[in-house]
Amino acid sequence: MTVLDAPNQDIRAAALAREGKTAPQIAGQLEVSVEQARAAVARGRAQLNTGSAGPTAVPRTVSPAGAPPTAAQSGVMELLAWAQDDPGAPPKARTIADRVREQLGELRTLRLHADVIARAQSEIDDLEKQLADARAQMLQITGQLTQPVSREERMRIRAWARENGHTIGSAGVLPQTILAAYTASRAGGAS
Repeated sequence: MTVLDAPNQDIRAAALAREGKTAPQIAGQLEVSVEQARAAVARGRAQLNTGSAGPTAVPRTVSPAGAPPTAAQSGVMELLAWAQDDPGAPPKARTIADRVREQLGELRTLRLHADVIARAQSEIDDLEKQLADARAQMLQITGQLTQPVSREERMRIRAWARENGHTIGSAGVLPQTILAAYTASRAGGAS
């Protein structure tokens, strides 16, 4: 599954085509068929050329949803419209306007990716808290905690132990006292 939504994928396809990528190369990068890549390039070029503000187009503004554009954004939109629509505008103005729209599309994609990453990190944090809570329950019942499975988690526990004044080796089984202290700190929301 691709993280990009359809409008961003179309803009990205058009940008890749401008960079000289072939349809098969674009298809590979977007994880779609060659025919879908060609169609996305065509749609992306149409969006960049019209600058339409429809639901599948690159917005002419970068305002948050529902917020009116600022004076600066209105000025940018005015310039882009002039470069695209005014018959007296030099060809270079159209080219620059196209590049600006393309860059705005890429900026929108980056913001989308940052949002996805932030949501994923939040989910990871929630799951780590749930894991720590489950380990605390296990400790109460059995008196022992299971060793962490992943190398990353063991490294994270060792780093936490050192930061919190515990003496711990760089390899081997984690002591139950360290596991218990780490689990308690996670369950209690401490460092």
